[in-house]
Amino acid sequence: MRVTTKSGAMRSLEILAQELASPIGRAAVSEAMRGALRLRADADAGEAAALMRAGPDETAAVVDRDGAFVGTVALADLDGARTVGERLRSDAIVFAPTETVARAAAVLAFERRLEAMVVDERRRVLGQLTALDLLRWLACAGGFLVPAPPR
Repeated sequence: MRVTTKSGAMRSLEILAQELASPIGRAAVSEAMRGALRLRADADAGEAAALMRAGPDETAAVVDRDGAFVGTVALADLDGARTVGERLRSDAIVFAPTETVARAAAVLAFERRLEAMVVDERRRVLGQLTALDLLRWLACAGGFLVPAPPR
């Protein structure tokens, strides 16, 4: 049986089933994610941009006053804004920490996105998962030594 993806590519379900049965297919996103910068929606955009420039990522999680995830913001989007909330993106891909690495990679590839946030059942941000994090995790799972992500 074959499945047609958004881009028209064909993929065998038998091969997919074999991949998901492997230890790599069963690994949780929590094993591959890294920390995420959290900004409140009412935070000053200039201060937020300075924090983002000082760190390794150009995207941050945006949280409400209670600390619940509401979206993301990119460094490039903060230019000219007064607050982070003015440039909030609500279309972020979100995974539970127990989601499999294989499914996370499939969703990111299908949606042509490079990052997602990892949140718990109360919408608290636990971390960020990028395409580079997935590649780094895959290399390590295969026994290769790779540099740690930048801090």
